[in-house]
Amino acid sequence: MTKNIVDVCWTMYRSNTTFDFIYFVMKRQKGFNLSFFLLNTFVVKFLLIALGRIFKRDYYRYFYIRLLKGYHYDELVKYIDQFYQEFLISRQIEFTFNLLDGFVDKADVILCSASLDIIVEKVANNFGVEYFASHLAFKNNVCLGLLESDLLFSKHELFSDVEIDCVITDNLSDYNLVKRAKNPIILSNKKNVIFWEERNIHVNYIFEGE
Repeated sequence: MTKNIVDVCWTMYRSNTTFDFIYFVMKRQKGFNLSFFLLNTFVVKFLLIALGRIFKRDYYRYFYIRLLKGYHYDELVKYIDQFYQEFLISRQIEFTFNLLDGFVDKADVILCSASLDIIVEKVANNFGVEYFASHLAFKNNVCLGLLESDLLFSKHELFSDVEIDCVITDNLSDYNLVKRAKNPIILSNKKNVIFWEERNIHVNYIFEGE
């Protein structure tokens, strides 16, 4: 049985759901959070991203996820429901949702994202499909602010023995997955179009103003 693999962030929604969700949670907290403040300053963000590029690790994402340390699982689930209703739904990418509506058998569809599993699970459950995501670590239902497992740059390893019909994604890092698909469908901003063209992969959707 062939599978259709669908990314979430900037494929289904105009959002980096990990960062946007954590920002959503932090903005609803009382009091001043120094770590949150610093991570949203230009200098700190620039330095962490620059270091990440040098050492091939996403330090900025790592420290942003640390902001969730101490939150109870049930509390985060409540925020997920609010985030989905108040933020994500309004950022749907109609191009992708029209494609999803065209899949006759939802059993053939898998959402696969490096975003947090508590977010991707919400999206997947609303569509009634299977999902894979990066697992947020908890101990006694309290978030550790760490990832138990991370799909960033490694999605393709999940599907080494799977026949793939379609991959829908915007991620350059999904190239190893895309090249195995019979029918890749690529979303892209203008600056990344050349990446796909150089690899003889057609870009199906270009974000306006990106």
